[in-house]
Amino acid sequence: MRKLGLIIFTISILLSCKEKVGTEKIVGPDGKLKYIYERRENVTTIFDYAKDGKLMMKLKFKQDQFIDTIYYYDFDTHYTVIDSSKGKYFYGTQVLLFANGKYGYKGTYRFTKNTNPKEAFKSMLNFGQHTTYNTDGNIKEQLEFKIIGDSSYVINPVENNK
Repeated sequence: MRKLGLIIFTISILLSCKEKVGTEKIVGPDGKLKYIYERRENVTTIFDYAKDGKLMMKLKFKQDQFIDTIYYYDFDTHYTVIDSSKGKYFYGTQVLLFANGKYGYKGTYRFTKNTNPKEAFKSMLNFGQHTTYNTDGNIKEQLEFKIIGDSSYVINPVENNK
């Protein structure tokens, strides 16, 4: 009997520690779903929907920057891995793969930290090398970008196998 009481007590403790999730749905003036915000502790997962109701993007936001990976739902495999944070910026590498598994695009981006996820996303600037590939995996175009102030400039275009 004592063991049963201990088991029930343990289960009730585990259930009470269950993480609470807050969900907020944002609907546009047209009555269609635009965003879903799921909040768990200090991380917000944002689901962004297109006008036709399809999921366009899924990302995680914490304090003033994206974390983990941004998933885009426009192609089979399209994502941005958030890979570092320094000072007032955070950085990511965007990848698009063709259906055959070969790269379609790869490039690096800088975002400005902001407590508003929409503003953080709008701040995205190209920097470093950006490569576009043909479906066979050969390089179609390479561009190198440099950020000056709040603008991104091509500093070294290299065209291959066009």
